[in-house]
Amino acid sequence: MSTADPAPDAAAAHAVLGGRRIGAHLPIRHGLAAVSARARELGSGVVQVFTDDPRGWAPRAEPHADLDALRTDLERSDVTLVVHASYLVNLAGPDGASRARAVERMQREMVAAEAFGARVVTVHVGSHKGAGQELGIERAGESVARILDGLSVRPDAPRLALEDSAGQGDAVGVTIAELADILAAAERHGADPDRVGICLDTAHLWGAGVALDDPAVVETLLTEVETRVGRHRLLLLHLNDSASPLGSRTDRHQHIGDGAIGRAALGHLLRHPRLPDVPIVLETPAVDTDWGVVDLARARGLLTGQDADVVDEPAPRYDPGGARAHRTICPPHDP
Repeated sequence: MSTADPAPDAAAAHAVLGGRRIGAHLPIRHGLAAVSARARELGSGVVQVFTDDPRGWAPRAEPHADLDALRTDLERSDVTLVVHASYLVNLAGPDGASRARAVERMQREMVAAEAFGARVVTVHVGSHKGAGQELGIERAGESVARILDGLSVRPDAPRLALEDSAGQGDAVGVTIAELADILAAAERHGADPDRVGICLDTAHLWGAGVALDDPAVVETLLTEVETRVGRHRLLLLHLNDSASPLGSRTDRHQHIGDGAIGRAALGHLLRHPRLPDVPIVLETPAVDTDWGVVDLARARGLLTGQDADVVDEPAPRYDPGGARAHRTICPPHDP
C-alpha cells in the first residue's frame, strides 16, 4: 500500500476549493506549536481544538504556552480556528447546581475561545434526563441565553453553535426542528440571534435516521435548515463517515468513504449548491497519523468532484468495522 501524498498548503488548497475551508480536529496534547505544524502539514483551511480537558471539570492550572504564537501563525496562514466544547456540558439538564456548572463551563469555554482567536464554539446540547423534549428544549434555550449574557459582544467574538445529536438516550437537539426550537427558546430568554446558530455532523444525521444517500432527503434537510433555522445560522459542518447503521441512534465516526454513508452521498452533500459556505471539519479516526492526510485528500476530492481513486490508505489500515472505529466519537477523546 502506498502512503499518502503530501498535502497542499492552505493557500493552494483554498484556491483549488474555490475559497472553501476544510480541515480537521487536532489534539493539543503535544502543545500549540504542534497544532500549527500539523495544520500546515495537512494544508488545513480550518482547525478545531479543545481548549481544555473535554472530560474534566477542573480548569487548567496554567494558561496555554505559545497561545499568541498560535494565533499569529494561523492568521498568517489564513486558517480559521474553531473550538469544540467539553463533553460534560448538559444545557438541557435539570435546574440547579449541575446546569449552573454547565453554564459556567461554557462561559469559560467562550472566553478561552476568544483568546484563541476562534470564530465558533460548538457544543452538544445534552440530555433532558427523562424530563421530556419540551422541557429539555426550554432549559437548553435558557442555558444558551445565560451563557451569552455578559460575554463579549465584539464583532470578532466567537459565536455559539449547537450541534445535532445522533439521538442516544434522552438527547435533545436531534432534529433540525428541535435545534430551531432551542434557538427560539434562547431568543425568548434574551439571547441575540446573531450570536448563536447550529453545527451539523454528517455521522450524527445518519445515526438519527437522515438518509444522506437519498438526494430527496438531502433536499428536505437543506430546506428545513433554510426555513426553520436560516442558512446564515449554519455555522459549521462536521464531515464524518459513519460506522453505524442508518437510524441506529449511535455515534461512531469512520474514515471518509469507508463507512455506511459513503463517498457518493458525502460528495453530493458537499457540492450541493444550497449548502452554505461554512467551515468543514473532519473528526475522523487517527487524524494525527497518515490517516489525516488521506481523509482530507478524500474530502477535498469529494468537494471538487474529483474523488475517483483519490489517495490509497496508509499502512497499517484500521479495520472499518473494528474496535477503533467503534470507539471513535466526535471528536476523538484525546484532547
